[in-house]
Amino acid sequence: MSLFQCSKCGCAEDTALCHYWSARLQGTAPICSACDPKIGKWHGEFERVPPEIRLKREMEQWLGISLDIPESHFMSEGPDLAIHAGDRERSCRSGEATSTALRMP
Repeated sequence: MSLFQCSKCGCAEDTALCHYWSARLQGTAPICSACDPKIGKWHGEFERVPPEIRLKREMEQWLGISLDIPESHFMSEGPDLAIHAGDRERSCRSGEATSTALRMP
């Protein structure tokens, strides 16, 4: 699965589940399915969280141990789009979009 960071809300999104490639061809910043007005909703294929938290959780699963880094370390409070991570409502961390898709298994 090829992931990228949404340029609007900062969540990790799959390039195949949104208009990533159209944005790249048009030279615009790619956004996730929820931030894209043409789609307007999260697809639900996986949890909507920042890429750092997604990677941490995947590493914990692969290793079979818990990494001693609290998820709150990756989160920032602010006016960004609120999302759900587990049972708690959180905000995706703001940041610039990555210029290339991140390759994650």
